[in-house]
Amino acid sequence: MSSRDAVLDRLRMLLAILVVVCHIHYFEEIFEVESPPNNWKHLPLLLGHQSVIIFFVLSGYFVGGQAFLRYSNRTFLFFQFLVERLTRLWIVLVPALLLTFFSNQVTCLSNQNSMYCTERIEEGALSLSVNEVSNLKVFLGNVIFLQGIKAPVYGSNLPLWSIAYEFWYYMSIPFFIFFWKLRFRILKAGVLALAFSLIFFVGILFNLFVWYLCWFVGALAFYVRKRFGTLRVKLSNRFFIPGAVLIMLVSRFLSGPLDEFSISVASDLCLAVIFSVILWLRSDHNSTYRFRLLEFSFSIYAFHFPLSILLYFAFWEKFSSKYGYFSVYRELFPYIAFILIITGCWALYFLTERHYLTLRRRIFDFFSFLKKSKWR
Repeated sequence: MSSRDAVLDRLRMLLAILVVVCHIHYFEEIFEVESPPNNWKHLPLLLGHQSVIIFFVLSGYFVGGQAFLRYSNRTFLFFQFLVERLTRLWIVLVPALLLTFFSNQVTCLSNQNSMYCTERIEEGALSLSVNEVSNLKVFLGNVIFLQGIKAPVYGSNLPLWSIAYEFWYYMSIPFFIFFWKLRFRILKAGVLALAFSLIFFVGILFNLFVWYLCWFVGALAFYVRKRFGTLRVKLSNRFFIPGAVLIMLVSRFLSGPLDEFSISVASDLCLAVIFSVILWLRSDHNSTYRFRLLEFSFSIYAFHFPLSILLYFAFWEKFSSKYGYFSVYRELFPYIAFILIITGCWALYFLTERHYLTLRRRIFDFFSFLKKSKWR
């Protein structure tokens, strides 16, 4: 058994499912299986972007906030922090890249005429053909978290861009610690000037900076909550998830119809700030449970896209080209695909993500052994 915040686990699971549903909808549009949503009842299909923003806030809340709290308590160790983050990410990211390679090979071998393998798709779920982004250089660039920054996402597994962003958000924490330790204001001003010059003049993506602000307000929410407490009036956990979904819907409504970059940025930042305030005000809820169904949201996020590629490009496209689009299959296949994708991600979770604490402990034991051997 493990002591976890079940409410936040449920929210993360819901966010991961919304991302999966959103991407399934993109594949449905590509194959014209279902007409695009055009009213409010279909709006949950389009909450993928807002789900990623909430993921960033939660990442800042759990990782950034705890790191800042450790530093204030003088228990922050950079090596320990680095090992914790790399083990948490690599144990899922590397298998996800390998699964992407496998899905690419199976898709192109089973159907060499698939548009996934031959055509360049500029809009929708895919932005590059598999042949353009499936080489060793891109693979290694993704391993060291450069996808979406200085390298394309490997094999068109598009959700992996946010994992790279998260890693570099983690690496900003030592920068803030170094900045905080500087005693002279002129040095602090120089460091800030250097940071902003890197952002705007060296080519670091503007979105990377904007969504970093979303991540950072989540970290602040955790630090303020643990360091200074919260208000006497707290938000009941019964309303926490419905409240989060409500502000996501409002954010989607404000950013979608206007379709302007400045409005979209403002909407993302407002969503992050409001959700961080909700995190700060919510009641504590730690529970112990045996079932691990709520713990594999990261696996869903990393593995669902190559599994979707296998289902839609290796099976559905080949099946439809041979037997035609039957209405019964057209209606049922998205639901069947969703069940298969979630089940596959759950199975992969037991092979990968579930063991990250064991891997982390063995790495610490190994370095502890080397340290002891050095002094003998």
